[in-house]
Amino acid sequence: MADGGILFSLLPLDAFFGSRDEKVWRRDELLRDHTLLSVITMPDELFYPAAQKQVAGIIVKKGMPHPKEQAVFWARIERDGHLKIKSKRLPAQDLRPPRQELDQIPLVLNSLRSFVAAPGSVTVNVPKLCKTAPIDFDDPLLELLPEVYLETEMPSPTDLSNAVDSMVRETAAFLVRFGKESKVGALDGTD
Repeated sequence: MADGGILFSLLPLDAFFGSRDEKVWRRDELLRDHTLLSVITMPDELFYPAAQKQVAGIIVKKGMPHPKEQAVFWARIERDGHLKIKSKRLPAQDLRPPRQELDQIPLVLNSLRSFVAAPGSVTVNVPKLCKTAPIDFDDPLLELLPEVYLETEMPSPTDLSNAVDSMVRETAAFLVRFGKESKVGALDGTD
C-alpha cells in the first residue's frame, strides 16, 4: 500500500489494550508509522459460529506518524441488525417472519465517512455510540478502545431512584437474613 493510502482492517480486540507486546505494537509501530483515523468495536459475536473472538475495526492512513493533537473517530457497534438463529447470524429483516433488530451501523456510517475524508472536519459525541477525541497519550497503557473514550449516558432521576430502592431492599434483606447470625457469633465469642 502506498504512503497516504487508507486501510480498514479487523483485529482481535486484545490488540488495543494490554501492557506488553500489544502496547509496544500500538506505540512503536501503529502510531509511530501511521495515522489512526478510527477504531470501531464490533458486535461480540460478529463471526459466530466460526470464531468467538471479539474484534475491532481500525482505519489508518499509511506512512504518516499520528499527530498527538489529531482527533480519532471512536465508535462502539453493539448491534448490527443480525440475530443468532440455528447457529447462524442472519439479518433480522430477512427472517420469516421479518423481525426487528437495532442496527447501529447507519447511525455511525455517514459521520465516519465524512471524518475519514477530512479528519477534524466532523465532531460527534453520542453517548455510548461514537465520539471524536484525540488519543490520551498520558494513559500508561495507551489503550485504544472506544469504550475508554465514549461518554456514558447520565441516569435519569427515575433510574437513580429505582437503583437506590433496590439497594435498600437488598441491604435490608441481607441484614434480616444474616444479622441474627452475626450477632449470635459475636455474643458467644466465635466471631
